Amino acid sequence: MNLHKKIFVISISIILSSYEVKAQVYHYITGQIIPNAKAGDLIMKTGTFLGYDADFGVLIVPENRRKPYKLINIPVIKVNALDSVKSEPVFLLNGGPGTSNIWNNNFPEDLLNKHDIIMVGYRGVEGSVILECPDVKKIIKVKNIFEEQNFKNLVYTWEEEASKFQRNLIDIEGYSKFDVIQDIEDVRVALEIEKINFYAFSYGTMIAQLYIYYYANNINKMVFIGARPFGYYLHDPFIINNKINLLIDNLILTGEIEDEYFDTESIFRSLKKNISFFEESKFGIAAFQQLYSYNSSKNFINSLIMAKNEDYKKIIQIYTTYSDKFTNELVLGDYAVKTSCSASFYDYDSISFFPPAKLKRTGHFLTESINRWYLTFNLCYRQFNIDYSFKENSVPTLFISAEYDFIAPYEFIKSELLPIFENYEFFLIPNQGHDDLIKNNSRFIQNKIIRFYDN
Repeated sequence: MNLHKKIFVISISIILSSYEVKAQVYHYITGQIIPNAKAGDLIMKTGTFLGYDADFGVLIVPENRRKPYKLINIPVIKVNALDSVKSEPVFLLNGGPGTSNIWNNNFPEDLLNKHDIIMVGYRGVEGSVILECPDVKKIIKVKNIFEEQNFKNLVYTWEEEASKFQRNLIDIEGYSKFDVIQDIEDVRVALEIEKINFYAFSYGTMIAQLYIYYYANNINKMVFIGARPFGYYLHDPFIINNKINLLIDNLILTGEIEDEYFDTESIFRSLKKNISFFEESKFGIAAFQQLYSYNSSKNFINSLIMAKNEDYKKIIQIYTTYSDKFTNELVLGDYAVKTSCSASFYDYDSISFFPPAKLKRTGHFLTESINRWYLTFNLCYRQFNIDYSFKENSVPTLFISAEYDFIAPYEFIKSELLPIFENYEFFLIPNQGHDDLIKNNSRFIQNKIIRFYDN
């Protein structure tokens, strides 16, 4: 599969590199009018962030750069380097979409010795407009969510949320990844920075890839942690299944489990028979969330072993987390708009739905459930997709991937990203998963990143 495919965002007809739009703007925290605000303004004040000297501010930007008559504001934090002799600043790009780009957790403080660290809030998640979808959060908890009528109701609810944004004069077309990179560029210009570094995780690496396309000359170096090729949201059942098998082999080798063979279909028949409230699709989504870290992936394997022996305690624990991520952790409107603004290596129309497929392979079962979830909102917003082709670039890039990363498999990095990065280093970390890369960075990896930036 090649990245020169249909994997981009909203149609871009005009790039506004210089504009002066003035409108009444209310500060996203105080609610007070920001006097004489115009697009591109960055208003800063001093403070501290996690105990370090920092400058806090708001960036004034058009909501939709194609129709720049309305202004919004988003947070910007610049944490100041400890050394008076500074190298290029590091812009952080967090995972997501639907999550904050203000790094209160997993902040890479080791980089502060020589670099300012800059965080630009993700529009749609933080700032004066937050794309919440409360009605979707309610409906995803209903029983048998992927049965035909309930599925249609869920799609209808997404459509209603989009209409509600429109009634509230929120132009969701302005919350694309393109607008995110323009926000970053506005901050670079406002702070008069010649070149920047990126420290990007997961979805954040997609943002960085798009920034490269428009502004490669403004980048010094990039660190891509758990990189995802641009637009790759849907999951490949064969890769997931192969990784699960490799994980099981590793657990057998280390003596953590005995030699096991899983017939997923027979296990799920047992679950439906013995757990009155069990739904395959909800469990599939909840179980997929277990694959984000190495330890929780092992927990999932152990839950299947226990269920095979008719002990369902761990299965029930996992099942009850089905809606946690979508109701507690994500701003769903941003999640939907950003995800739907990129096609994927799958054709959405090729996913089967009714009735659920009878799948013996664990990887197929898990991806069937999570990929259906992506389809529910893609049906509402897919008109934003257009053809897009990435080109080769020479930006020095350090790729750090995990052996058991089910979310951003290193196989895709090797096949889709490395061929278009002419100047890269690639490290594969054993016995780690996707979230482990950012939460459990070893001293070796931290030092590797520091040396990469500073050499």
